[in-house]
This record gives sequence, C-alpha cells and structure tokens, in this order.
Amino acid sequence: MKTKPRTSEGNRKSRWMAPTLFSTIVSVLSTVGCDAPAPEGARPETVSSAGSIFSLEYPPSDATISPFDPSATKPGERRVLAIGDVEFAFLYCPPGAFTMGSPKGKGREDERPQRRVSLTKGFWLMETELTQRQWTAITGMNPSYFKGEKLPVERVSWNDLALFCDALNDKLQAAPTGWRFDLPTEAEWEYACRAGTSATYYWGDDYLENKANCDSGNRETYLGKTANVASYAPNPWGFYDMGGNVWEWVRDWREEDWREKTRTTESTESPENDQIVEIADPIGPSGGIYRVQRGGAWSNSPEYCRSASRFARGADERHIVVGARIALVSNDEGDAPSLL
Repeated sequence: MKTKPRTSEGNRKSRWMAPTLFSTIVSVLSTVGCDAPAPEGARPETVSSAGSIFSLEYPPSDATISPFDPSATKPGERRVLAIGDVEFAFLYCPPGAFTMGSPKGKGREDERPQRRVSLTKGFWLMETELTQRQWTAITGMNPSYFKGEKLPVERVSWNDLALFCDALNDKLQAAPTGWRFDLPTEAEWEYACRAGTSATYYWGDDYLENKANCDSGNRETYLGKTANVASYAPNPWGFYDMGGNVWEWVRDWREEDWREKTRTTESTESPENDQIVEIADPIGPSGGIYRVQRGGAWSNSPEYCRSASRFARGADERHIVVGARIALVSNDEGDAPSLL
C-alpha cells in the first residue's frame, strides 16, 4: 500500500525520504556502525547522524500483522496493533479544538501567540513513547544509550523516524486502508498532551513530585536516566510520559521568524496578552533548519515538561534525551495552513 504524505501549501513533496529509495538508504546507513558502546566513563550526549539504524534483514517482510480497526468516537479509545509478537498500543484523539501555546507572562516567547486550534480529523497516537523492543522489532538495531526493552528508544534522529514510518507503511503495509503511520504534527501532539485540560501541566498548574521523569532538584527522587514507559500516571486520555522521560520528535519544522510574527500579533487593546489566532489543522512552515521536539526529558527541569514547552534540533541529530511516539493519521488530508 503506497502512502500519501501530508502536505503544506507550497511544499507538496513528501517530507519523508522517497519510499523507492528505502533499500538503498538502509544499505548505505548499514555500512557505518552507531551501535557501538560508549568509551569507558563517557556518556555520548549527542552522536553522529551517520550510522546504521536498520539491519538489512529488517523489517521482516513475513511478519504477521494483526487487523487494526481505526473507527472510534471517544477520546482515549484503545487499539493494539501486533507486528509479529510485538504490540503497539494506540489511543484515539477525536476531532476537536483547544488553545495551543502559552499566554503572555507565562512560558517562553516561542510558545506565543496562543492559537485557538481546530483539528478537523481524528487521529491515533501511541499510548507510550516508542520502546526499544518496538524499535528493534522493526529495525533489528538498538541505538539507545540506556538499554532496556521497556525503556524508550533514544538516540534516534528525525530522519531515522522517517525511515521507521516508511518501513511500517510501505514494506510492511501495516496501516489500515486510508491511514498511514506518521509523526504527529506539533498541534496534534499538544492536543493529545493536554487531553482536554488547559493548565500548565496536564495534571494542574503546579509541578508535583513523581508526576514525570525529570530533574525537580530533589536528589532522592531524580533518576538521572530514562524510566520504563508508563512508570508515571497517564493524562486524562490515557497517554503516558507526555511530560518528561524523553523529548519527542514531531513532524513540524520550527518557524525561524516566530519573533517577528509574535510582534505583529500583539494586541494593543489587551497588552497583558497576545491576540489569539484561530487556525485549523496547522502543520507548521514548509521548511526550516530545525525540527520541533515536545515534552521535556529526564535531564530537564519541570519547566520543560509543561504542555506548551517546545524545543528543536537538526533533523539528523541523535541524542540520549530524544525519542518519539508514532501517530496513525488519515491519508486524505489535503493542504493545511501554516502554524502562524
């Protein structure tokens, strides 16, 4: 089953690498290893973008794939896709609207202006971050620094995730008809993270100890590493680790001129806040230098685990604090406007 990429106005090329190049890319990447252990006493914060992330034997084309029924109506409805003996659990996010970002005086400048975002199509999002077991089942490799089947996979780049989704969609044809695997857009990610809430965190306005794997400053509770997925309480729709553990790649480019755009949307009638922009199905700018990450990580302060918090890195960067969760989205989406 061939898949059609989500597009943005003025950019109708797939943001993933062309599926016809899949075997060639995997072959080239497999000639350089990135799975070697770190030097004694060293922890590789960032590793090279070069290196193998797929074994030539993976993904196994003869893997048994369970049926997946994408029909749902309620937030948090759960479906499980089994590829061989490995399960991928997804939760449903129905169409809806929410206020994205932070008001003036809270958060950081790149979280403003707030947007009243409408998502007109429902989508599915993984219940947890991608685990090392799930990653290895598709790629045959494990680039993570902190090893453990139930730990989130890390040291994966945005480009690595592109190949991962292409493998699910094109080689395995694991998506149900009319759908495809993808990274969530930044708006979809925050919508799922907030899960109907509007507070600073999805559990409230104040950081509470033991709500997320991050560095709260308490040396007795700080793990200093990733934790098994689903070790902390989920948000109201059932998603785990939307704050902390590892940053999560999303689909969007980071808009490089957000400062100018923010200045032009200041409201003179309401100087204590930014003007709220209304927009439907945003997918961000059509290009840029960095890809956006959301959710904060085990090494960050609680500030970075807020629902509106965002960061960005180059699409080829791999880092021990960065992972992802995969979405299942409608194939027939057409064009969408820019995020700002």
